[in-house]
Amino acid sequence: ATTDSGHFVSRPVEGASSVVARVTGIAAGASANAVAGVMMRETNFRGARRALLAIKPGGALEWHTRSAVSGANTVTAGGTVTFPVWLKIERTGDGLTAFRAADAAGAPGAWTQVGSPLTLATLAGVLNAGIAASNAAVNTVVAATFDQVALTPAPTGPALVTENLGAGALTGTVSQAGSVYTLVGSGTLGDGGVARFQQYSGDVVVTARILSRTGTGIFPPAQGGVLIRDTSLDSSAFGTMGMGTAWGGYFVWRNVIGGSSGSNYGGGNAYPYWVRLVREGDTLTAWKAVNATGNVPGPWVRQGATQIFSAGAPIYVGLTADLGASPVANTVAMDSFSVAPGNLAPVVTPPPGGSFALNTVALEATVTDDGKPNPPGGVTTLWSLVDGPGPVTFGNASLVDTSVLFSGSGTYVLRLTADDGEVRVFADTTYVIAVAPPPTIAAAPQSQQTGAGGEVTLSVVAGGVGPFTYQWQKDGVAVPGATAASLALGAVGVGQAGSYTVVVGNSGGSVTSAAAVLAVVPSGTVAGHQVVTAGYVGSTQLTLAHTLTYAGPAAALDWQTVLPTGWSFVSETGSAAQVKPAAGATQLLTWSWTTIPTSPLAFRFVVAVPAGQSGAQPVASLVNLRLSGPALQLLAQPDPLVVVVGAARHSADTDANGRLSLFELTRVIELYNARNGSVRTGAYQLDATTEDGFAPDLVRSGPAALTPYHNADTNRDALLG
Repeated sequence: ATTDSGHFVSRPVEGASSVVARVTGIAAGASANAVAGVMMRETNFRGARRALLAIKPGGALEWHTRSAVSGANTVTAGGTVTFPVWLKIERTGDGLTAFRAADAAGAPGAWTQVGSPLTLATLAGVLNAGIAASNAAVNTVVAATFDQVALTPAPTGPALVTENLGAGALTGTVSQAGSVYTLVGSGTLGDGGVARFQQYSGDVVVTARILSRTGTGIFPPAQGGVLIRDTSLDSSAFGTMGMGTAWGGYFVWRNVIGGSSGSNYGGGNAYPYWVRLVREGDTLTAWKAVNATGNVPGPWVRQGATQIFSAGAPIYVGLTADLGASPVANTVAMDSFSVAPGNLAPVVTPPPGGSFALNTVALEATVTDDGKPNPPGGVTTLWSLVDGPGPVTFGNASLVDTSVLFSGSGTYVLRLTADDGEVRVFADTTYVIAVAPPPTIAAAPQSQQTGAGGEVTLSVVAGGVGPFTYQWQKDGVAVPGATAASLALGAVGVGQAGSYTVVVGNSGGSVTSAAAVLAVVPSGTVAGHQVVTAGYVGSTQLTLAHTLTYAGPAAALDWQTVLPTGWSFVSETGSAAQVKPAAGATQLLTWSWTTIPTSPLAFRFVVAVPAGQSGAQPVASLVNLRLSGPALQLLAQPDPLVVVVGAARHSADTDANGRLSLFELTRVIELYNARNGSVRTGAYQLDATTEDGFAPDLVRSGPAALTPYHNADTNRDALLG
């Protein structure tokens, strides 16, 4: 065949070069003569000089060469191979050589030459190289799969292709000097002339400034400008916007492949002149503008109506020049050529990142957008973690400006993504975090009690790496201005009683201390105790009096008294306590109330003092009282209560005044007259409820052992005779 048909994906390569690909398969249903392989060709003209190394569905290799433009295709058999297979064409000077290789675990094995090299005189310096497939049948397609596609030298930038459209009388050329493109072309309008284009997907804005034009054809006019086409094939859907001879701005289009073309013209013939084509969805709109001061476009004016543009993906965008019907060249010079997305992607400028000795960092970024598409007409943003040694917590991940809490030291990569509903872009930022571990509490504040109006200082000692921050709290609420290691409270009031904690922080985090309870004793709250008699005497009993005064209702109350060694509880009066000491209790005596009496509380109790006791003896009393705040602990005053040895007194001297009254003598006579029936025995017994601790024994008639004996019982037989 003198022309080619099929699909070719290519990029320009210059000078010594190669194209390599691995063909992994051809889908079932393909024609027996279908081919898939690598190709190098001078242009994309269907009859261009070229070389193709291809494999058929059955595994047959073929080396296809065309040595003359529109000349015959020569086929050289290259044997039979199995999929996957590696194919390569190398260019050296004016020669093209084919090679094949078996697959060796995803890499090419030894390369074997296929056929003879193709030598082409004056081979173009730039060739189109890539992969191709053809089903060799009309109105059918072949599906071939490739991978490991590589060009040498590796291409950069957009895939720019220069091609002559249609069948012009002259071969067009394109050259570039700096930012100026010079196109020389002939042929009919739209499907003729020369084009310099690249593939593009999606909505697009193509802009250029026309500097000059040499063509003079009037109808059809010679013109040059910007181009958008569905394909490079003749009769493709397309649009061009340029300047035509004597016609001014000239917009030419074809809505669908094979359809009729249309045009709109008028306005402006002075060079330089700006032209633009905008593709949005299935439409094309043409624009023009005069050259304003500073070589920038003036106000854009639409050229004609927006047109339907039925195209696939990708499309071709670029520059074009043609001469209409005249068989001479039209030279058009243009600059300021640009291809921009129809919907410009959001622009994300992330924060600079860097190294920080903090685990919380402010994130300040910027995101700008062109407001398209509309709807939505806005941008949504999201911060996320790309990489790091642990999780992070964003203050609000949807805000451009927010904060981030890093979980520990290490290198983190954060990403800010912006999405306008059609295009999503992102930018990454690296943070190196080196933070100390959170502090510890080396010494926690201690609970304290003070009287109203007193002074208290609560202190904490932090452990770990400083500097430290402090914030004291009372009952879970921050104390204003309390940001030091110590909290001094002066002239303390009842309202300052409560639970105090302190939050200690550093660059690595924070820790909260255990609570210290501050109890404040209200004014007038006093506990006291005293000895009713002048002192104690061994082998006798002693009476102690307790008093408690407080303001307001009490929620809890108990009283504890510690007795000297050997002393024992005998009885008590006036407490109304629900829990009392048992008779004979020693050491610790406890009274407890569930029904708490009103203030003041006063009660007495009697203790027995053992024989042989000597020296001053201490008595201590502790009151546990809770009013409306924290529990209070009051030591009865004086603390301790020192009970001294009293002067020895007669058992009958019940008022301990050192004298026996008639009443006291009568009491002794009462004991003397104790009887067992009609016989006087004088027997007596111990009775803690009487004023002297004794009572007549109306049962016993003989001696007994007692502790203590009545002082009148001189022979110690428990009988007064």
